[in-house]
Amino acid sequence: MGKIQFPNLRALPAGPRWLAYGVLLLCAILVGGVITAYGGMLLVVLMWAVCMGGLCLLLHFTWQTVFPGQRVAQDKTFLRSWLAGSAVGVAVIAALVCYRQTVYSDDAINYFAKQTLLFGSFGQSGFYGIHVLLESLLTADYKMFMNLFISVPYLFTGRSINAFMVCYAITCFVPMWFALLMGAKYLAQQLPACHTALYYPLCMAVMVLWPMFLWPATHGMPDAFGLTFAAVIALLCADYRFETLPWPRLLAIFAATFALILTRRWYMFWILAFYAVYVLAVLVGAVRRKTLGSTLKHMLLFGVPSAVIIVGALLPTFKTILTTDYADIYGAYYGGGFGNKQDALYEPLCAWLCTQVGGRLVKLECTREETFVSNRVRHAIRTHIISYVRPDGTLVARKFEAYSNQGAYASHGHGVVAKGMGAFPQLYPCDHMECDGWTVFTNRPAAGAMRGYGIPQAMFAGECHIDDICKAIGMEPEAFRRKNLMPVGYTDPYSKNELYSDTFNQCMDKGMAAIDY
Repeated sequence: MGKIQFPNLRALPAGPRWLAYGVLLLCAILVGGVITAYGGMLLVVLMWAVCMGGLCLLLHFTWQTVFPGQRVAQDKTFLRSWLAGSAVGVAVIAALVCYRQTVYSDDAINYFAKQTLLFGSFGQSGFYGIHVLLESLLTADYKMFMNLFISVPYLFTGRSINAFMVCYAITCFVPMWFALLMGAKYLAQQLPACHTALYYPLCMAVMVLWPMFLWPATHGMPDAFGLTFAAVIALLCADYRFETLPWPRLLAIFAATFALILTRRWYMFWILAFYAVYVLAVLVGAVRRKTLGSTLKHMLLFGVPSAVIIVGALLPTFKTILTTDYADIYGAYYGGGFGNKQDALYEPLCAWLCTQVGGRLVKLECTREETFVSNRVRHAIRTHIISYVRPDGTLVARKFEAYSNQGAYASHGHGVVAKGMGAFPQLYPCDHMECDGWTVFTNRPAAGAMRGYGIPQAMFAGECHIDDICKAIGMEPEAFRRKNLMPVGYTDPYSKNELYSDTFNQCMDKGMAAIDY
């Protein structure tokens, strides 16, 4: 029986050798973390070193492959443009984030929460952290892949969302600018004459100051980070025609493709489109060179195993993407529980459950049925409206009564019905107005704050009442509304709010045009 021979790591180049050492050390600490349940945050630091080391190695290999015989340090203009542009870019992003009132939403909150979850899970134990990380990378729509690169700089900050955005710019945008500038360098070599001393700074200025880059940089969107791997894929495929099988190059293409999918799920569609066009172009060229057989063989030898590995590893992700109606998911964000989370309803229960499982994280997840039965719902308001109107459509006096179904508890009850009563007199004001509201306890699910806070209920009842008035006096609904709408300069006697522009009539004009009224 032959001896088992392990690869000689010392024979590898410096970059791959140290990356291999990092992977081995990661495995050793992981084993220790599983056994002892300690060293979780050390795992985070080591994974950051492996990820950043792998990214730097990927960019270095791409440079050597696309620009053989050239070193980065030798291209002074490229290096200075990248370093200066990166410094300016990070400073601009930091200024935009820290010195303005940025309203974070969607991706920013999502990935900021994932960073907190990453630290919290590894803080409990290395094994639990790896479980959460793998579950996110292999199954979740929004993955923690980008968070791995942000971890160490963010670890030594105040852990605020502004600090998260600055760390994102440092660890994700700087490599992206390098990869895209490599693409610009490749394009410059195809030009007959290119003044690189002006060309490189101009490219960096566009990448740093273009709003399409600044928006994701200040809102935590990983789309820009994915451009790093997209640029690497494009550069490595630019001059490669599958005439041979250079496995280091193919391994780099595979790694960049896998990383691109982990960055953002929609890049999967870009990958399919890019490789479809690329394969077609390569096959057409092979037909012209009369090497179709060998080219197709090499494609299959690389493409089939790569596709099997990627699809097999990310099968839950692909299944979710292809079977989920995202229009239904994202539609739930609009008009949902705007202030519904202001009450401390589920936090005490989750805190108690957390104590029952040794302090581990607890998530309380409700079904759609439980959401309507056991959570806060929108207030059902029964209204009674009386209006005195002259034959020409002038409103003389109005009375508005609202009975708000509060449910079993007093969450936001008086505030919601009062807001509806306050809004009702403003749209069609008249000199004589009386509004009364009652909050009624019932044995129904408790009602809470929702988007609009009582105003949609009052406006819906009021507009239906206006239609009834128009039918009664035989007046065109549009003419009645324009006659009685709040005029420019009107000041509400209760709130003291003043109308400065004729937006109501403009809204009616656009609405009528949209429905071809």
